[in-house]
Amino acid sequence: MRIYVIRHGETLLNYKGVLQGWLDVSLNEKGKEEARKTGEGLKGIIFKKAFSSPLIRAKETTKIILEASGNLTTPLSEENRIKEINFGEYEGQVYKKPNGEIDNEDIKKFFKDPLQGDGATKGGETTYQVMERTQSFIKELASINDDNNYLVVTHGFATRAMLNFLYDDPSSFWQNGVPSNCVVNVIYAKDNKIYLEKKDVSFL
Repeated sequence: MRIYVIRHGETLLNYKGVLQGWLDVSLNEKGKEEARKTGEGLKGIIFKKAFSSPLIRAKETTKIILEASGNLTTPLSEENRIKEINFGEYEGQVYKKPNGEIDNEDIKKFFKDPLQGDGATKGGETTYQVMERTQSFIKELASINDDNNYLVVTHGFATRAMLNFLYDDPSSFWQNGVPSNCVVNVIYAKDNKIYLEKKDVSFL
């Protein structure tokens, strides 16, 4: 089986450099176009089932991808375990300037190496809590062990947390950066073996 793990398209808060976490916002026009192009890039792949984070930006991305890829009849389920990390008291805060500079030391440490500290999630979740819930989902899905394709639409941090155990170097959480909007990772699973077949592919 193959599992296509995709980050949602852009939102206005992405564009403004805001820590979204569990804030529920829609895609902007660019995000909708990113989802459409990604769906077109996946044409020819038949998805048996799709799973989306319950947050609006992920659900919208999922529906656009299914339509653009020719999978309009694919069943879609919401999955709470693949929500984005909850940033606690930092949720909704602007974390970087237009030039990309980050002033807040907690947030700076978080984006440098969240495995070594969770300063940007005071009152929210830890990195390891998100890894536990997202990986429990993906391992459960992989255990179906059939020959079908599945679509999973989630978030940037949640993607890295979910796939961490499949990376060549799990100690490098960000793998050289936050995954871009609508980036695609492909997991191959068969006979209790699971590995990352394609990493950070973009159709944009």
